[in-house]
Amino acid sequence: TLIKGSRGIQVVALQDALKHLNIDVGTSDGAFGMKTEAGVKELQTRKPHLPVNGIYDETTRDLLESLFQA
Repeated sequence: TLIKGSRGIQVVALQDALKHLNIDVGTSDGAFGMKTEAGVKELQTRKPHLPVNGIYDETTRDLLESLFQA
């Protein structure tokens, strides 16, 4: 699970994936800040009934992976 304040290579991967989906998260700097949180929320709006909370958890990861498989 990644949340605002998280840092590291997993955050960079998330930021790059969101950018690939044309979701603006700013620079892929490995810091989960306001822009990354907003990007995760935008991603979460793409699936009905998914909580839009800005938390990159297992359910949100599954959604992201499904969009790359489509």
